[in-house]
Amino acid sequence: MKHTFIFIGLTVGLLFGMMSCTSKSPGSNTQTVAMADNNNTNVEITEVIPTQSVDTVEATLTDSIVSTPTNSLKKSIYRYAKKGPFVENDTTFLYRSATNAYNGCPEYEDIYIERDRQSKSYQQVLNYASTYLSDHSDVEDFDYQLKYLREKHPQAFPKHTLSDDFPKTWIPICSFQNTYYMNELYAYYTSFFTDSLYIKRDMDGPVPYIIQSFKRVSPTHYLFDLIRYDNRCHLDLQIIDAERKIAIITTDDQESGRKWHTLYIAKDTAPLLDAICWNSTDMPEDTNVDFDEIDFDSLFKQQEQ
Repeated sequence: MKHTFIFIGLTVGLLFGMMSCTSKSPGSNTQTVAMADNNNTNVEITEVIPTQSVDTVEATLTDSIVSTPTNSLKKSIYRYAKKGPFVENDTTFLYRSATNAYNGCPEYEDIYIERDRQSKSYQQVLNYASTYLSDHSDVEDFDYQLKYLREKHPQAFPKHTLSDDFPKTWIPICSFQNTYYMNELYAYYTSFFTDSLYIKRDMDGPVPYIIQSFKRVSPTHYLFDLIRYDNRCHLDLQIIDAERKIAIITTDDQESGRKWHTLYIAKDTAPLLDAICWNSTDMPEDTNVDFDEIDFDSLFKQQEQ
């Protein structure tokens, strides 16, 4: 993936001078206490907080303690993972993890809800929707694809008059616990409409499609017939929330035979939603958060009522 996430470092606290520990299982009333003495310098601590407190918490600390009068800590290896949502310092986290078990280098991942519209992380999410040409590589690739598209279709691209109230930029969104959010991982794949092209960002950058035909069924329903090289596809865009301009885009790809739905919000109303952001030393993934599986059939039925 050409897109690289830049994240702020997380300070991971180490545990010093610990001579005893406890281990407790979810729902268990028993506790096991392990004591360190002069002949046993390795203490392994495993703690699981009951599910009624948080969904999942697992922490493992392995400490090598030097037996000196000061009980100074020589080396600590830690593993920590906590699944939310939970609140720390006024921030709602959906997941936190940290470890230095691999080559001694600290690794961490924080997934949290960003509510500050002026924060750097929130603005970064919006910046993905500012242009489909985010860097020089995007420009080169887009120019190449557009040139090849013109060679395959030498006639002038059709131009369409999209209504002034039709949003030209759409940001993918997700749902978590029945609430819609922008998502830092998804925002990169923003879709753009011009009077002649539909531009969909994928892992390799912006991909142009010729808009062959366009139909405005209603102020909240639009149909597009697209072609890319020899591949034809159909877009059905239905706005399901007129106030926030949230829409379902149904893509019907004739070449692959695939048909799928995606939830979007218009760029101009995107600040109405909070954002889910990542702070990580590695390429982040969304598998550590239990996002809602969106019931598109139910959303369509609500529109028909």
